[in-house]
Amino acid sequence: MFNFITRHTLYIMVLIIQHSFCNNLNVTTPSLVGQNRTDHYVFIKFNIGWENSWRVSAEPGNWDASWVFVKYKVGSGDWQHATLNLTGHAAPSGSIITPSFDGKGIFVYRNGIGSGSVNFTEVKLKWNYGADSVTDNANITVKVFGIEMVYVATDSFFVGSGGTEWGTFTDGNWWPDSGSNTFPFKITSESALTIDHSKGNLWSSLTSANDSIGPIGTLSANFPKGYKGFYCMKYSSQEQYVDFLNSLTYSQQQTRTTSAPNSAAGTLAMTTISGNILSADRNGIKIKTSGTSSTVPAIYGCDLNNNGIFNESDDGQNISCNWLSWSDGIAFSDWSALRPMSELEFEKACRGPINVFQYERPYGSDAVAHVVGIANSGRADESYIPANGVWNQFIGGAANINAGGVQWGYLNYPVRVGVFATVASSRITSGATYYGIMDMAGNLWERVVTIGNLQGQSFIGTHGNGVLANTGDEIGNSDWPQIDAIGSGFRGGAFNYDSDWARTSDRDLAAYANAGRYGESHIITSNNQQVQLGFRGNFGFRGIRTAP
Repeated sequence: MFNFITRHTLYIMVLIIQHSFCNNLNVTTPSLVGQNRTDHYVFIKFNIGWENSWRVSAEPGNWDASWVFVKYKVGSGDWQHATLNLTGHAAPSGSIITPSFDGKGIFVYRNGIGSGSVNFTEVKLKWNYGADSVTDNANITVKVFGIEMVYVATDSFFVGSGGTEWGTFTDGNWWPDSGSNTFPFKITSESALTIDHSKGNLWSSLTSANDSIGPIGTLSANFPKGYKGFYCMKYSSQEQYVDFLNSLTYSQQQTRTTSAPNSAAGTLAMTTISGNILSADRNGIKIKTSGTSSTVPAIYGCDLNNNGIFNESDDGQNISCNWLSWSDGIAFSDWSALRPMSELEFEKACRGPINVFQYERPYGSDAVAHVVGIANSGRADESYIPANGVWNQFIGGAANINAGGVQWGYLNYPVRVGVFATVASSRITSGATYYGIMDMAGNLWERVVTIGNLQGQSFIGTHGNGVLANTGDEIGNSDWPQIDAIGSGFRGGAFNYDSDWARTSDRDLAAYANAGRYGESHIITSNNQQVQLGFRGNFGFRGIRTAP
């Protein structure tokens, strides 16, 4: 829809962006108002709201927020990232707007204690379009994106649980042949840390290169240790990745998917596995409209129910986004002006500042639960069916299900983000971390920057700038582990792994570099028969951003 303001002002073509994630985040049609042709800025006006918002004064004393950023294009050009002013935004009643230091986006959140739905009307973001080399009379299309985030406050915390998880962090002075437990290590600042096996230094229960802590030496003060506050994505959904793909060029899409963008409509985008959608581990992202080779990008959507009609209420938009490689994840982070999280930040986001206990999982318990099915498959209200109606039904030491995911022999696929959370659920039964972040254990593997090798230790936490290379790869963040994934690793377990892998301090694959979009095959025993599971879509990704 075109809205011609006057002959000499910006011509505005606005695009409606409707998000419907697990908490129903919605951004209404944006408009451009209040253009200043002298200083070359304009206000982007829209409404934003989401369900299940909170701000609490008691522990953990935090809030959820939406990370909001803007993409624009001039005429029929490519989508570009808008530079927002550092001041001058208009926060509607009941809200706070906190701009990022680099103008790449803003955080908007409630300004008082409370919980439930929020609806902020007439948010006005000041866009310095002159800084983006946009002329006063340009024909502009804008998109406003929102990603739900959770604030993780500045605070000291422990890494390691004091148990004997594979590769767990420990306060030095521990040897694999000692037979004793480890000692949690407390991080009290962002200052440099010494990596050494002597007491008072950071060390780990080394077993292999995949869970090592790297060479003895110094972890730079610039490496993000988790002490300083940051915002973490509340979840990562397939709809978010579709929004990402639909703002890319053909060449960029080709890199960020498995199937070529000019493949036939209905082709799965992230995996070549066909047939029953469950064989694709419930990834329903498909090509809705085919692109034209090298020129016209494809249009993507979700079609989990496989009926050829896209983005219906049961098409899986809210299922965790799997089949993501490390380079897919960092490209999304760069595009959205976020960054990867370090494995120290992972433990902080899960555990918070409270005391540790052995073998804890991110939801504050060592308990696991057995799930036997799901209801309302693919819908925004998809829910789980517990064994015998009991959440923590134990199954005799078998590979059970932990909150936030499913395990071998049961559902054996990822589920809706936040599926365990209800109005009556506790932290444990909702599968939430100390801060209220969802699905950090057992649904999909979380990708982190490791301290297990020199490449990972070189990370200094730079943020994406919203710009991708023509190839669709991340560009401009040389401290990030690159497309070979060396310097990255895995934490938190996945749906087809035993729940022990979901322990907060388990580092069995913390330094395992896998550049692919899928996990390795496994052979398990089921009903006295060996079952080959094959390659699985159990890799996810979520970005974070250092708090302003």
